[in-house]
Amino acid sequence: MARERVVKLHKENLSIYDISRSLDMEGHKMSPVGISFILKEEGFASLPRRRDEEHPLDPHPTVAEALLQK
Repeated sequence: MARERVVKLHKENLSIYDISRSLDMEGHKMSPVGISFILKEEGFASLPRRRDEEHPLDPHPTVAEALLQK
């Protein structure tokens, strides 16, 4: 199930980090590295690097927030 979801999200031009966050929100933990292995096995090439204005606007956790979650 997760493999098919990873492929579907990648076809929507989401990065491995975006896919990881999306799966996490759905209750499926998967690291960006694991996602990249799946995509390589499926024959996908890496997406081209985004320009700064193309990055999603969702906030990223700060170091303090990340430490508080542990």
